[in-house]
Amino acid sequence: TRTVPSVGTTRPQMAEITDALNYPYIRVRDVDWLKSTLLLFPHVGRIRPFDAPDDDPEIAIFTETRGARGQPLLRSINPHDISHDLQDDLYEHLKATLDREGARLRRRFGKEATRREQSGGGSAQDMWARRMRGPSQLHYEKIAPLLLHVLQQNGLAWSPEDPDYPNYLEMHRVIGDAIMSTLAFAAAQSQGMRVGTEFPDLFAQTIARPIEEIFAVITAAAQRPLPIFLKRKGERLAETVIYRHCDLSLLDAQSLAMLSKEHEALSAFRDSVEEFARTIPTEMTDEATIASHL
Repeated sequence: TRTVPSVGTTRPQMAEITDALNYPYIRVRDVDWLKSTLLLFPHVGRIRPFDAPDDDPEIAIFTETRGARGQPLLRSINPHDISHDLQDDLYEHLKATLDREGARLRRRFGKEATRREQSGGGSAQDMWARRMRGPSQLHYEKIAPLLLHVLQQNGLAWSPEDPDYPNYLEMHRVIGDAIMSTLAFAAAQSQGMRVGTEFPDLFAQTIARPIEEIFAVITAAAQRPLPIFLKRKGERLAETVIYRHCDLSLLDAQSLAMLSKEHEALSAFRDSVEEFARTIPTEMTDEATIASHL
């Protein structure tokens, strides 16, 4: 007997199937972070120019193993395939600010001020320590031509003394975050991805902000940023479940590729965790209280 839905009955919604976009780096530092993210998303993408540095062998296997839709588990997006619209907006905003108060901006974010403020970056051999504490370094292909020109012309981007890799430029972290945010948000929007980060202590605030706030930071007119928890509690809860209760050492690229093809179930799991996260009070900023709820 065929059951006919009654009037007003709605079908259960399908879970939203999205990939994750790694912010802000090309390379992945921690294979366990990659594995845990692949338990929440079918694939992880990263913005990667053609001449980008090679991955470590334990990470490279994920670029060679294909999951859902025949895509590599760790896939690359060429920056030339991403719309420049947001970076063009940033260019217009930056140029207008320079026209009004260029001297102040150059003093605040120029090479000497950046080196004084962000000099504790570690040795030339310690790339990740330098990235965590030093100025931003970006591959030049991640910067739209007009934006790149105005940055270099005004001393807001320069050749680093200790480059991470060839073809990298250095700049103040505030400027670097604004550039990478516009690029990442454009890529995520065009491909239906969610922006995530391996380094939430550094970048969770950035990827949780609306793009207008990121622009405003450059002019020192930003509103007080929202606590990380208000925007990202669902994802933090999902990560807590996985990190505390999954033995990631038992997962390899092939098993994750098989799971990737169950992307509807993975997406439904992530959605159900986020739905549960809505029951946790939102007006909290104390990390100990947040941790106890998670």
